[in-house]
Amino acid sequence: MKILYNDKDIYKDISLNYAVHEMYAGDFADNLTLRFNDPKGTWSKWDPEMGDTISLEHDKSKTGKMYIFQIGARNGIFTVRAMSMPPSMASRRSASWEKIKYTQIASEIAERHGLTLKTYNVKDQVYASMKQQNESDIAFLNNLSLIEGNQLIIYDGQLIIYDEAEMEKSSAPEVLKVGSRTEYTYSDDSGEAYGASKVIAGTFTGYYENGGSTRLIETVMRANSDVEAARFAKNILRSKNKALQTGSIKTDFTSKYAPASVLNISTKKAIRWNGKSFVTKVRQDYVKNLTVLYFRNITLEGY
Repeated sequence: MKILYNDKDIYKDISLNYAVHEMYAGDFADNLTLRFNDPKGTWSKWDPEMGDTISLEHDKSKTGKMYIFQIGARNGIFTVRAMSMPPSMASRRSASWEKIKYTQIASEIAERHGLTLKTYNVKDQVYASMKQQNESDIAFLNNLSLIEGNQLIIYDGQLIIYDEAEMEKSSAPEVLKVGSRTEYTYSDDSGEAYGASKVIAGTFTGYYENGGSTRLIETVMRANSDVEAARFAKNILRSKNKALQTGSIKTDFTSKYAPASVLNISTKKAIRWNGKSFVTKVRQDYVKNLTVLYFRNITLEGY
């Protein structure tokens, strides 16, 4: 194992008793929590600061560069918490654009925070106008991506944006067989599904209906046309309905699964959740050598 603090391997200098890395397919930044036995106050002598970098490597698993956002000491134990997002992305700002492409906005934000932009199957929509009003760059770009059907991942200095529906179409060559001794939890909240979505944007409105439910979600927001509002309505409906059938599976440590990947799950005692699933989160416990996969069934049709 390696633990790099400000690019220096400190693993031999510390005593690690807890190390958990949580990776997400979107919505949240990856996070890392480390606890050290520190009876001599070594970490306090190193005087870590907010924004310092730290990373962990174990087997084939790597956290990538993480930024410290919280530290603490208690009874000889020192705790470090870090996230993949640069701290500067949380600062509020305002901006406006005219005749701007989605990827141009994303590229501008990535460059401002020292990130390299990578996109996968992203539809490069053009906006007649767009405003960011007293929002952090991460909140603004995350919200914009949601209404365009995209998701963000920040990993090791990269801002990765992908089209979620297209990613769900990826092949799932492997079947994950869940045996009777495997610890798993499955949940189905299909009764909470929305059947339609409506966007109200001043004189413009957008509507998208998928049927199957009488529940309607209404959103008041900015849009430049009825067509744009309808596109937003469709993707808002997707975001509300995509995670109604979910689950988690605990396994021995493995680095073969990643967030935003697709796999087939087979559980003899819970066949309702069998089939193609989308990995939404991977939790790696490097001390207990355990992996927890969180997933949602891919059930959306046409959106």
